[in-house]
Amino acid sequence: MAAAATDLTPQPLRSDDLNELAAITSTPCVSIYLRTHRAGKETLESRTRLKNLVKEARQQLDAAGHDHSLLAKIESLQHQSEFWQHQSDGLAIFLAEDQVRLIQLDQPVDDRVVVADSLFVLPLIVNQPRLGQQLVLVLTWDQASLFRRNADSLEPVSTEHLPGKFDELVLPRDPEESLQNTTHRAVGNSATSSTAMFHGQGEGEGKIEADRRKYLTIVSQDVAGEIYRSKLPLTVVATKEVVGHLNSIDQVKPEMTIEASAAHWSDAELKKHLREAMKSQEADHESLVDRAGTALAQHQGSSDEAEVLEAARSGRVDSLLVCEATENAVQVNEIVVETLRRRGDVVVTSHDQMPRESSIAAIYRY
Repeated sequence: MAAAATDLTPQPLRSDDLNELAAITSTPCVSIYLRTHRAGKETLESRTRLKNLVKEARQQLDAAGHDHSLLAKIESLQHQSEFWQHQSDGLAIFLAEDQVRLIQLDQPVDDRVVVADSLFVLPLIVNQPRLGQQLVLVLTWDQASLFRRNADSLEPVSTEHLPGKFDELVLPRDPEESLQNTTHRAVGNSATSSTAMFHGQGEGEGKIEADRRKYLTIVSQDVAGEIYRSKLPLTVVATKEVVGHLNSIDQVKPEMTIEASAAHWSDAELKKHLREAMKSQEADHESLVDRAGTALAQHQGSSDEAEVLEAARSGRVDSLLVCEATENAVQVNEIVVETLRRRGDVVVTSHDQMPRESSIAAIYRY
């Protein structure tokens, strides 16, 4: 995670960021979290809050006997109006020796400063999407629609081009072609009934493939933008043929694929298929919770924070359940960091799913 000290461009949280951030060992490490705003006069208030948080960070560094030159890397942000007008709902700033990293968060966070020997990554974990939260792209050769799923609710998502139809997105290449717009049966093994095609300088599979690639590129660009904004995983519902062509565009990476032709599915049918597809993930989560309960009962794990911290430091924690409502955040963060450094798994779950009344539950490797 070697970021240049002058790079102050916020980035979305990537899948490998947590391990990279946890691996940083430096004295001191400074972690700053603050709430930001997408629009309105509140965007400028974030500058004032950052100024106050930098002052608090300086005080904590002084109290611990550390030099506070690290903070010079971000002090310019207090004077950049343009920077604050392009934010999401929260911002995380991480500083260490020769390291500076800004991460945009899609959920509000409490303003906080932590100075320690490692970075404070716990809010990043707690703010990750929960099981059942996802973007759903329903894609055929005729049309594309995007939805946002939360548990069993399904809300349409509108972007610049979505929902959109093939013959609306793939425009004729010249005015003459608009007079020759017609519809043909889809080629290949597509289960859809028809595909809009445009005839200009001849027909043929080469032109069909070019039009399809243009269509999927437009769809992929809009979906990629929504993934960036929402930070949600993507599920694609499409035939095997369509999925293969989508993957060749290489702009979006589905977490899950449902191979089916959903052109004529109702919302209820789509929800049903999504529930069925998620069963394996839900079963994995439930299995982990059950395993944690068994490990605690058989003394092959623990929910005692001091004991788990020692085990994490020695590489004994295989899997760690973290309650989304954590009280002793600093110590829990240390456990999370030590677990990630030694390639253990960290999973956030709700309070009612924790095997015991505790902030954490660890499953030991041995």
